Amino acid sequence: MRDSGAARILIVTSELHGGSASYVVQLAGIFLGSGNAVTLAFYPNDRVLERHPTVSSAGAVHFASRFSSVSGLVENTLSLLRFIRVERPEIIYTNTVFPMLAIALLRMVHLLPAQTRIVHTLHSFFFDKFRSRPGRAVACAIERLMSRAIDRAIAPSEYMRQIATKIYVPSRITLIRNSLSARLEADLVSVRAARVGRVSRAACKLLFVGRADRQKGLDLLLKAVQVLRSTQSVHVTLGGVTREECLELCNALHLESVGIECLGWVDDTASLYKDADIFVMPSRWEAFGLTLLEARMAGVVCVGSDVDAIPELISPNCGVTVTKDSVTALVEGIRDVMARLPILDSACTSDDLPTYAKHERAQLELLAKLRGKDESDAQRVRGMK
Repeated sequence: MRDSGAARILIVTSELHGGSASYVVQLAGIFLGSGNAVTLAFYPNDRVLERHPTVSSAGAVHFASRFSSVSGLVENTLSLLRFIRVERPEIIYTNTVFPMLAIALLRMVHLLPAQTRIVHTLHSFFFDKFRSRPGRAVACAIERLMSRAIDRAIAPSEYMRQIATKIYVPSRITLIRNSLSARLEADLVSVRAARVGRVSRAACKLLFVGRADRQKGLDLLLKAVQVLRSTQSVHVTLGGVTREECLELCNALHLESVGIECLGWVDDTASLYKDADIFVMPSRWEAFGLTLLEARMAGVVCVGSDVDAIPELISPNCGVTVTKDSVTALVEGIRDVMARLPILDSACTSDDLPTYAKHERAQLELLAKLRGKDESDAQRVRGMK
C-alpha cells in the first residue's frame, strides 16, 4: 500500500538503452522504493533494460514512434498530453533532449497542470545534435528558450553544471553526480576486495567498455595498441563491442585484430573488471562516464581523455588523463601507467567517488523540495525502505 503522501511521477525518456537509460531505471527504483507512483514513458524496442524488474513494477506509456523525426516528436507529445490530462502527474522527469523539448512546449502553451513540476537531467544538450556553427547557434537558442519552462535541471557532473549555467537559469541547476545501482556497486566493491594482492602478469590487460562509435574513441585505442605492441606485450578486451564491429573498424583503419577479445553485450558487467590491469576511456566527449565509475569502484587503474567530465573521476593516484583525440598521448599515458602499475594499484582508493547512497539521498531531498516538503519528509521516505 502506498503512502497517502506519495508523489505521482512521470519519467519520460527516448529509449531504454545506454547509460542515460540506466539512469532512468535507477531513478524509477529510488522513487518506487520510497512509496511513490511512477510511470515510465519510452519507445519500446525490446532492449535488455525493458525487462528490468523496476520497469515491470512501474506504469508504462509506450510511444509509437521515435523522437528522431518531426512527426515522431509531434505524435509522442500528443501521447504525453493525453496521459497527463488523465493522470495529472505531480513531477515530470526527462533525461534526453527531445522529451524535454516536448514537455517544455506543453508547459509554454499552458497545457500542463499548474501544479506539475518539470525536472530535466542534463545528459546532453540540444546543440550537441548539430555540427555546423549556425545549426549549433539555433539549437542553443531553442534550448535556452525552452529551459525557462524547466523547474529544475540536474547536472550529473561538474562539467555539465558549468556548461548548463550558460543556457539554463543558474539558480535552477542542482548538481547530483551520477552513481551506479546499489547492486552493481556492491558487486564492484567485492571485485575490488578480490583484486587486492593479485600477481602481475607478463601481458598487460587493457579493458575498454562502450560502443564502437566515434564518441567513445575505440579507433584511438586500436591505433594505440598497434604502437604499444611494437615494444610491449598487451592484451585487449572490448566489452560492449561485437567481433563484427571490431573487424569492420580494424579493416577501415588497416589494423590487425589479433589478440583483441570482443565480448559484445555483457549482463554481468562487474565480471569485466576482475582481470583488467588498466581501464581505458579515450572518449572524445563524455557528460559523465558510468563505465569509468565502474572501473574506479572495482579498483582498476584508469587512462582517460582530459575532456569534459572524465578528469572528475580520475584522481592522480588512480591513473592519468591524456590529450583527447591523440594516439600519441594515449600511448604515452598507457605506458606511464604500466610503468607505475604496482604503485597505483595499491594507492587507488574509492573515497572520492559518488555512491548510490549519496545519489539516492540527493534525489529524495530534491523531490521533497519540489513538493514543498522539508528535509524531515525526505528522511521519512528513506526510512520506509
